[in-house]
Amino acid sequence: MDAPSRDCCPFVDAGHACCGDRFRLDRFGDALETCFSEAHHQCRSFEQLRVQFGAAGPPPTPVVITVSATCAAAQANVQQLRPTGS
Repeated sequence: MDAPSRDCCPFVDAGHACCGDRFRLDRFGDALETCFSEAHHQCRSFEQLRVQFGAAGPPPTPVVITVSATCAAAQANVQQLRPTGS
């Protein structure tokens, strides 16, 4: 299944090292003009990542949410929640 068409780079959430220099404060304008627009198709890093991951796009980014309470009794029972809610 092909990745859905979008207005920004599908790899922007993955934090790849080849994209890192664009996400500095002094170059953030470049990221807005390239990574968050249709211009991402002309980005060299996008082309490299697209070849690496194919038409399916990037793998999903795992998300782990840690919930903790402020009282000592509750802190002993810290739980991690998965995005599925289970």
